Amino acid sequence: MEAIAVGLVKDFVADSAKSLLGAIISRIGNEIALAWGLKADLRNLQQELRRVDALLLGADNVGPSENTFLDDWVRKVRAVAYQAEDVLDEHAYEVLKRKLALNIQQRGQLRRPKTTVRFFFSWSSNPAVFRIRMAHRVRSLKESIGQVYADANHLGIKPINVASGQSTYDGGATHDAIVEDPLGVRRERPDHQGLIGRDHDQAQIIDLVRDASNTDQLLSVVGVFGMAGLGKTSLCRRISQTEELKGYFDEQIWICVSHDFTVKQLLNDMVKQVDPKANAISSIEAGIKRLQDKLKGKKYVLVLDDVWDTLVQKWEPLRSSLQDIGGAKGTTILVTSRMRETIANLKTLNCDLKRGIMNDPCIYALGFLTKKDDVDFDERGNVESCKMHDVVHTLARVVSREEYLCLSLTKDESVNGVASEIRHLSLDSEPSLSMELGNNLRTLIASSASIPRMEFIMGSKCLRALSMVNVGLVELPDSIGELKQLRYLDISENNKIKVLPEGLTKLYNLQTLRVGYTTFSATFQDNFPKLPQGFTKLVNLRHLSAADTSTRIGIPANLGALTRLQTLPILDLCNDLGGKISELGTLNKLKGRLTIMGLENVEIEEANKVNLGTKGNIAMLGLSWADSPGRNKDEEDKDEKVLGALQPHSNLGALDIRGYPLQMLPQWVMEMTGYGGNPLSRLVSLRITGCGAIEQLPSLKNLVALRSLFIENCTRLISPPDLEQLTSLQELRLIKLSSLPSISSNGSLESCTSLRQLKLHNCYAMKNLPNITPLVNLRWLAIVNCTKMTCLPVGISNLPNLELLEIGPFSPELTTFPFPDDINLLSKSLRTLAIHAQGMDEAINLPNQIQHLLYLWHLDIHGLNCSEALQGWLGNLTSLTTLSLRRLPCDFPPSLPSLENLVALQSLEIECCKLTSLPNLKCFPSLNRLILVGLKSLRKIDEDNACQSSSSLHELVLGDCDGLEDLPDFSHLPNLKNLKIEGIRMTCWPAGISNLSKLSSLSISPLSPELHAFPFPNDANLLPTSLSRLALNAKGMNKVTSLPDQIQGIPDLKALAITGFKCLEALPEWLGDLTSLRLLCLGNLPLVKCLPVMKRLTELKCLYISHCTHLKELYGSTTGSEWSKIKHIADVEIY
Repeated sequence: MEAIAVGLVKDFVADSAKSLLGAIISRIGNEIALAWGLKADLRNLQQELRRVDALLLGADNVGPSENTFLDDWVRKVRAVAYQAEDVLDEHAYEVLKRKLALNIQQRGQLRRPKTTVRFFFSWSSNPAVFRIRMAHRVRSLKESIGQVYADANHLGIKPINVASGQSTYDGGATHDAIVEDPLGVRRERPDHQGLIGRDHDQAQIIDLVRDASNTDQLLSVVGVFGMAGLGKTSLCRRISQTEELKGYFDEQIWICVSHDFTVKQLLNDMVKQVDPKANAISSIEAGIKRLQDKLKGKKYVLVLDDVWDTLVQKWEPLRSSLQDIGGAKGTTILVTSRMRETIANLKTLNCDLKRGIMNDPCIYALGFLTKKDDVDFDERGNVESCKMHDVVHTLARVVSREEYLCLSLTKDESVNGVASEIRHLSLDSEPSLSMELGNNLRTLIASSASIPRMEFIMGSKCLRALSMVNVGLVELPDSIGELKQLRYLDISENNKIKVLPEGLTKLYNLQTLRVGYTTFSATFQDNFPKLPQGFTKLVNLRHLSAADTSTRIGIPANLGALTRLQTLPILDLCNDLGGKISELGTLNKLKGRLTIMGLENVEIEEANKVNLGTKGNIAMLGLSWADSPGRNKDEEDKDEKVLGALQPHSNLGALDIRGYPLQMLPQWVMEMTGYGGNPLSRLVSLRITGCGAIEQLPSLKNLVALRSLFIENCTRLISPPDLEQLTSLQELRLIKLSSLPSISSNGSLESCTSLRQLKLHNCYAMKNLPNITPLVNLRWLAIVNCTKMTCLPVGISNLPNLELLEIGPFSPELTTFPFPDDINLLSKSLRTLAIHAQGMDEAINLPNQIQHLLYLWHLDIHGLNCSEALQGWLGNLTSLTTLSLRRLPCDFPPSLPSLENLVALQSLEIECCKLTSLPNLKCFPSLNRLILVGLKSLRKIDEDNACQSSSSLHELVLGDCDGLEDLPDFSHLPNLKNLKIEGIRMTCWPAGISNLSKLSSLSISPLSPELHAFPFPNDANLLPTSLSRLALNAKGMNKVTSLPDQIQGIPDLKALAITGFKCLEALPEWLGDLTSLRLLCLGNLPLVKCLPVMKRLTELKCLYISHCTHLKELYGSTTGSEWSKIKHIADVEIY
């Protein structure tokens, strides 16, 4: 593995240098047209870099004895490429800056003469000064290139010969480096000799090419697509050299197409291949004439390798030119591309290489492909994220180690000696960093408590990506604008940042900005900082995102100027930031998810300007109205027209409509059509919730791709959905539809054979379900609180893949619980069963048929008489790992011998049952979680058979057991980690807690109201030293006026919650001495007027205060008189 990795590192360095150089050479051509007084310098630089590129291609011919020195030389070449990129980026930034300034002037915001003079003499703004600085940087770059030449000469590296036959090293005429091989490919020759496992793909492509060559068409096209690295080029090269293909055509021409090619350039390359001695063509017509001389009447194959979407845009003039050449019938173009859309848009035959390799079992055998379970898809089925195989991840780290460094050091360690080649730095600690290290950094990722000095960050002028997530930033400095090349900035989860500085608006290259923080209490823009006034200068911004995906922001004024925006947070029009919904009209590149809330505030003319129908890249559209009672007729008419104006593109993948207040939906919604009347045939998810007035659902007949249908809280809906055409439907949820009489309009589910989840909740009018035998793929069936049903659907026992079944309660008129006699047929698949009978006859017994489900893992019983089961057959379910018994109306027997057979049981929950004694926990060797809540009849926990010697128990909850007279000795639970005691009238500290050496979390809440002090051991040493989380709640204990002093003796307390101490007047000063504390929660302390000194709590990251009147006044905002005392804490929430 190490040997492979070393080889890969060398290849990675060389390949990265080649690709970077190629991109820069191509880019310089675009920059020349925009250069101010630097055209000659840039042209000369382009020639110099082409020579370096040719030397780099020729380095493969150097003998192995010089390999060590060669590796160093390649690294120097890569450094030169980075240096060249920095020069070009600085030039491009200045061009963009001037363009923006010109736009402002054209809008009438002309400078005053005084400002203009100052502008001229400014080092950063004067064009003459800038040209001098850039010329100096270009000269410095040329010196570095000269050193590369000298080292190459010393190592004996010769430039490769290009197709023209001229050397790029001796000052002769140059062209883009083209390797001299039979096909003249415009890049390094791929090695197809080692290509294995592609015989099927090869045969398929040959068949396609043969069929195309035998047609009567003058020009046929065959397309091959697949992700980069699959071997498209290598495979096509091997095919081109087969005798079979050579027999089909008189000539073969191979062109590697650049991303920004022109028709003239492509014809010129064709001319050079059929006539290597020909001069460059002067026009398209001249190229056609030259090619007519060589190819007229001949059948040839033209391979266009690695094309992009630009080919589609220039296809018509290219096709016309190729037809004018006059080749014979059967002339074929073979196109390879990484993009399926490129091939599809050309309307070609296509061979899906990606699918071929994915189906190859030998690839799976290598272990480099993960299961589908590790892949997340968006609404359109596109991959959003996937898990990288550990081996591939390790290999990637090894290969990139020369440029990437992850530091996990102690604070005393230094990294001043890190190599200057490091371009990407990730910090998990707070090391000492030299300013020199930042000179070449392109990526800096700092995690919590690892942020380097701000001087270091602002001195890293080459940064393209900066991530400072949850590092305790109080504000973003205005000097952030000096990082001119920044493309990605993430300052999320820093809740002290309330305003973004104006300096941010100088980051003209910024493409992604991620801000805000996650919270459970914020509304509107509370957790999203205020944007700077000149925010719309960020003309390259593509992604504006919030850390909390539920964050809602208003529409900023002039947002429409950011025409490259692709993603936005949730837009809430109840929050006025100066912009209207019409700002979205110019944002034609919006993609992914777009959610608009507060549509009751939108005017019709503004909605008409949004133009959602032209935005074909929006995958998910959410449209929402807030509940607004008392709206008049005009306002209701406006709501219908607003929704009508927001008709999306037919490419939409998911639609979510919430809170629409009217009975009738607009026409496009009812017909499910996009802009132009095209059906929403790509829609995979439809969700309609909170539309309480609608009585009829939209037509679903055209939604052939629909996979998820979710209808909730539409209480007047009486028209069932038409499911007949939904053959792709996988998930159907009908929730809180109290008037819906049936599940489908035709009373059948026969077409829903793909259905995996069916959930019916609170459908009170639904009396029965159709036969569900056709649902052979169903895995999850829930029929909950459908109180008019009297039986389960026919065919439930014939579902071979059913894993989860949740049913009840049903009609209160039933005297037995409806359960099929042949339920044992589900024994092999069913793993989870939940039965609810609350509201039904208390005499109804748990169905005996359950005892045949021998492979059941999870059983939840709610409201059923289980006397017979508890005394008998329940113990037969020996595979059970989770058992929950809630609100059982029966009296529990004195002993439960049946449960003693449940040796696999890991979790036991008994809630609100008539239980007088506990089963013997010794019978459950695997039990790690025990929850006992609301057991009013429980008087005592016998130490001899209950909580004794249960070595596996990790979590114990005892709550609201009013009759419990005493608690057991906990010392016999040696592995207990979490203990929660609430609502038990105990008067003293529980015995044995001090012996729980692994106890990390302890929660104690309302005890006896007669107590004057919270019960705690007199000696803090009697508290477990392992305790790190403590929660005390004194609700109802109105005589308690102080906190237990023993808390200060807990050595490693990290989280402390103090709530309900209504008579506590002051927090003790020793609270400020808990130096290990990271989280402090204070709640319902009405008399506490101030906090203790918090400066010593250096580890404190989170402070949450709720319902503390005085504390909210003093500390609740940045303008509070005591705010300065807590502003150093990273995460503060006071409400």
